[in-house]
Amino acid sequence: MIGFCLHRGDVAPALYRGFERRERVRSFVVQFNALMGREFAILPSAARDCDTVRDVFMRQISKMLRVRGIYKQKCDTICIESNIYIQKFLRGDFSQTELAGTPQMRAAKLIAFICNNAGVQFDEQFLFENYVFDKICAANRDREIYRQNGCIYIQREHGKRLGVVVCCEKFDAKCPDRERIERAFALSDENTDIYLVYPRQNGLLRHIAVRDEARNAEIKVVPYTINNFIRRRKP
Repeated sequence: MIGFCLHRGDVAPALYRGFERRERVRSFVVQFNALMGREFAILPSAARDCDTVRDVFMRQISKMLRVRGIYKQKCDTICIESNIYIQKFLRGDFSQTELAGTPQMRAAKLIAFICNNAGVQFDEQFLFENYVFDKICAANRDREIYRQNGCIYIQREHGKRLGVVVCCEKFDAKCPDRERIERAFALSDENTDIYLVYPRQNGLLRHIAVRDEARNAEIKVVPYTINNFIRRRKP
């Protein structure tokens, strides 16, 4: 799991514990934004210079609640559920709360998410795989992209395709996971190139070609940088 727990603080698998603290926080925020979309997106200013994921979310909620001015306008509706969660946040109370309705304000929705999940935590494989899929879709808008048997496929011209197998774990070039590599070769054929994609990490800073002479086939182990930059495919 990766994220933060109300009772234990930040949590991260071994892979991310090797990252510098602020880099780990930034990586989580980028992946969180890719998963949750605009409604819950963390502002860059909220994540800047934060040493913990918890600090990011506390700062984000505070920014969302900040009053920028007072305007004379009619109040059409009052969301009681939103008010309850906001008051809880201001008191520092993140206990789970069961209400008849759901909050409508964005800040209250985020507070409710934290209260009802004892923090913000996700399975690291699920989060990274969603991030990679999101980036692939954004960079290949004119291509058919689909998932099949644990692999993300990008359709190319003339019946060719690229298969991406996402692996959110540490990669050891001296002792690679032979079973995973064998499964990757099993997906490869004359019309399908296979990439094993890992988060960029020490020991995996550039592509590594793995060749099987018996099959006359090659796959690539690819480091994937976690950031907001989208490199679009050249026409």
